[in-house]
This record gives sequence, structure tokens and C-alpha cells, in this order.
Amino acid sequence: MIRKQTIINAEINYMLGSMGHSDILLITDAGFPIPKDAWLIDLAITRDFPDLISVLDIIGKEFIAEKIIYADYVPSHNSPLNKELKRIFSDCEHELIPHEMMMTEIRDNAKGFIRTGGICLWGNIALISGIDVDIWFSKPDTSMPAAYKEQFNHIRKTK
Repeated sequence: MIRKQTIINAEINYMLGSMGHSDILLITDAGFPIPKDAWLIDLAITRDFPDLISVLDIIGKEFIAEKIIYADYVPSHNSPLNKELKRIFSDCEHELIPHEMMMTEIRDNAKGFIRTGGICLWGNIALISGIDVDIWFSKPDTSMPAAYKEQFNHIRKTK
């Protein structure tokens, strides 16, 4: 192995490396209806293996998420998942949407899907690709807009 990163799955590394700013990566549970022509990496082997949280935890270490989107049922109906999402993605915005939007609008706009074996209520999490502000604003004679400074400072505090 040549790399020092966490992920050794070649397909996942390719997918993550192909994401551009604001692209959607959807990490799903075992039951999510994946469109037939979608870019899919299917990790599901059996019930809850690999589980959703383990996959999100690993992806979260490699992927710069500007925002995550998940069903508005999660905070009130799946508090363990809600707690883990807050832990894993503490450095980005969290948006709650109606579950129906995840199954239609978000699904239809996703660039890629990673299916887990997760048996997890409302366990479909959209990761919106961000940028590494440290790198993008590191060149001399560039300046960072106020909105980016706020995001940059928030990310620095959570690292």
C-alpha cells in the first residue's frame, strides 16, 4: 500500500476524488432505492454490515463536507444517529429536510451513492462537497470574503 489515508477501497477513493464543490454524495442504508443508472458503490454484505455509522465515520475523515442533509425525523426518532452525525460532522452545516425530499430531489441530484448494509431508521445522509479553505486561500495576494472567514474559523475550532 502506497497511501497513508484511511480508505483503501479504490472505488471509494476514485469517487471521493471525483467530487467537486457542491456535488452530492449520498451514503445510504440497505433499503434505499438507488436509481438504476446511478454511480453506486455497494458495500452491503449482510444486515448491518458494514453499518452506516462506521462507513460515515471513515468517509468523514477523508471527505470535506460543507453541509450534510438528512431527514427531519432523525432528531426525534433516531437520537443515536443524530448524536453520531453531530459528532462525525461537527465542522459543517446540518440541514433537516422532509424524508420524501431525500427519496426524490436529493436522490435525483446525487453524483454518487455508497450503499451500506445499515439497518438504520432514516439512515440516508447526503454529504455536500466543500473545499479546503486553507488551500484555496493560501496564495499570496488573495483575500478571503467574510463568509468564508466565518466558515474557516468554525472549521479550525472543530479540528
